[in-house]
Amino acid sequence: MKKYLEIGIFEFLFALYPILIYYSYGIAYAGDFLLIAMGMYALFVKRKSLLLYRPLLFLLIYIFIHELLLLFVLEDIPGYFFNATIVMLLNFILIMCIVPALNADKLYNSLMLVGIFCMLGMIYHFVYIYFLGQQVSPLQLPFMPALDDTSRYANEIVIRPTSFFPEPAAYVVYMMVPLAWSLMRKNIFLALLISLTILLSTSSNGFFQVFLLWIFYVLTLRKVKMRFKVSVFFLIVIMFWAVNSSSFFEAGISKIEDTEFGDNVRVTAGFNFYKNLPVENKILGVNAPNLSDYVKSNPETIRGFAVDISKSGAVYFPVFWVFMSKFGLIGGLLLLYLFLSFYKYEKLRIYVFICLVSMFVQSLGLVYPLVFMLTYRQQLLNSKRPVIKNNLGYNQ
Repeated sequence: MKKYLEIGIFEFLFALYPILIYYSYGIAYAGDFLLIAMGMYALFVKRKSLLLYRPLLFLLIYIFIHELLLLFVLEDIPGYFFNATIVMLLNFILIMCIVPALNADKLYNSLMLVGIFCMLGMIYHFVYIYFLGQQVSPLQLPFMPALDDTSRYANEIVIRPTSFFPEPAAYVVYMMVPLAWSLMRKNIFLALLISLTILLSTSSNGFFQVFLLWIFYVLTLRKVKMRFKVSVFFLIVIMFWAVNSSSFFEAGISKIEDTEFGDNVRVTAGFNFYKNLPVENKILGVNAPNLSDYVKSNPETIRGFAVDISKSGAVYFPVFWVFMSKFGLIGGLLLLYLFLSFYKYEKLRIYVFICLVSMFVQSLGLVYPLVFMLTYRQQLLNSKRPVIKNNLGYNQ
């Protein structure tokens, strides 16, 4: 019972990271500060060794070489090129620093604790919008600066529930880890509750991912009685029927049917952009500091289809198509290889599956899912190591 209540400060801080990445102090993000501090603490205070996970190392080395060679190709190199490259490489290195210092059980409890507050925030927003007919703005953490104003809904009054996140899709990304982890632990009630709050967000991607995740879970269940599978299946059917039938979800269902799935901007834009690239750019990546600069210089690559562009001019594509376009075919394949490398761990398959779906339909930060999967992998490996006893009979 104790391990289900134990929460570590180190793990709790990381559980806040996916929310803190939306807060900025000028050009510096609170999430980046936290990640650097945690990495330094793990290395110099906890004295943990780097986790050298081969698929992650391959991607890290390739990105470093790719960006280094790009320096000799670009005529004008803006400062944000160096900033973006350093942040990406540093994030991968920090992942390798932080994971050995995390305890999987404490991380699960911390994510659940933060997740409960996020779910309460989502329910509060949903009631405020659909019961009281009021507009809302994203909930802010105390003592923090304003949300990054490049986010689509930051500092705006909106009519969609977002909880502590700048938009519903960000809430979905965060809650997918507690949802998958609850299913991995066969905590069906908690998983259903998390699923319901994801549906409350009215995110079409969230609705789609929850549906696929539950179907995958039921179909891949092993060592359980058929009665359990049938019961879970009927619970899923009842939940989705209730959502589809309730008048409170009418606006969300209508939005799912008519808006996002109708034009599929975030889903199809990345593929269409990559398809329009010259062959050499498809293989080697775009010859520009970032995709937004390339689009400005080559507007023909986005003609004929809609593109999601932020207030600052940043182009939003699903993460897989970002890697395929920015780092070329090899970069995209290495990203797939990294995520597929976790599929051999049976309990992680449900989350790997939803990550593979997510990376083709939405922007997906890599730090949060990779830390979760690597931490769980470490727990699995540690549990399989034989216990060595000394001459006195104590575990070493």
